Amino acid sequence: MWTTLTMAWNNAKYWIIATAVAVLYLLGYQKGKSSEKIKTMKGTLTNVKQAKTARDSLVDSDRIKRLHDKYKR
Repeated sequence: MWTTLTMAWNNAKYWIIATAVAVLYLLGYQKGKSSEKIKTMKGTLTNVKQAKTARDSLVDSDRIKRLHDKYKR
């Protein structure tokens, strides 16, 4: 009986270790993916804030019209 248990453990321990490594890899991958998404959203929010500040600082309507004509796309 002891030899059967030892043989079963020897056969299964590599699968257990491989499964644990795969689970840890997937958890790290998901964490990295979500942190990258958060970083992108923060960058977008910063850009929007800067654009709003720049837009709000232009109070002269003639100046706005001139800039729109210059950078029309």
